[in-house]
Formats: sequence, C-alpha cells, structure tokens
Amino acid sequence: MSQELWSAVDCYIGGLLAPHDALLSDALEASAAAGLPAIQVSPTQGKLLHVLARMVGARNILEIGTLGGYSTIWMARALPPGGYLLTLEADKKHAQVARTNFDHAGLGTTIALRFGPALETLPDGRQQRLRRVRVGARHRRSKMTREKLQARAPRASVP
Repeated sequence: MSQELWSAVDCYIGGLLAPHDALLSDALEASAAAGLPAIQVSPTQGKLLHVLARMVGARNILEIGTLGGYSTIWMARALPPGGYLLTLEADKKHAQVARTNFDHAGLGTTIALRFGPALETLPDGRQQRLRRVRVGARHRRSKMTREKLQARAPRASVP
C-alpha cells in the first residue's frame, strides 16, 4: 500500500470515528506554530489510544514523550473522574507548548507534566499514584533499555 493510499484511508476512517474537535485542532495548530515537528499521532491513532484506555478501565496513565500533547489529550479524556495522567518530556519547548495545550483543553488538573530525561523523571511505582504502569517506547531513538526501565519502576510491565 502506498503512503498516499494509506493517508487517504486513515483520513476517511478518521472522519468517521474521530470527527473534528476544536480543542484538538487548536493543540495541533499551537504545536505547528511553535515549530514542533509534525510527528504526532493521527486522529485515528488518537481515537485508538482513547478507546484502549477506556477498554482497560485505565485510572492512571504514564506517557513517555509528550511532544505538543495531542495524544496526551486523547488519553486524558478517556480517564474517569479523578483519573491521572503523567507525561514525561525531555525537550523544554515541547513541554511548554504541551502544558499550554493541556490548560486550553481544560485538562491541566488531570495531566501532570514532568520536564527532564525520562530516566530521571520516571516515577517509582511504590511512591506515586501509578502503581501498575505499562511502559512503551514511542520513539525509536530512545536509549532506554528494558532493564533500566524495570529497575526504575519494578512493577511496570515492559513490552
């Protein structure tokens, strides 16, 4: 399948399952205006993250790598009242844009953003609200290893 066809199918499915959302569009526009790379998930992928979080009944979510917060907003909206999403971001500019996007989306109290390298800001599951987390690397450039992640959060499930 060509990239053009893949994009057309993704756009079609997105129109059916993830219709236009002004706050998510604002987050994308703010990220682009700030010069962040256009590597965020698609609306369809965001909806999938949302559905998966709802399916498993997630009350707490850990995200490693925030960018402008687009996927973070999708996942935070899936949380029940009192839910908590912790996102870790190493780039200061990305963190600033994301924090503004969270506040604009009305999720500033649901989402906690920690700035710094993930291995330094990754919570210890015994001391944080995140008792059981699934940790997955979103970026291939990540230098974290399974052993390092498990040493930092021994109760984490690392795929």
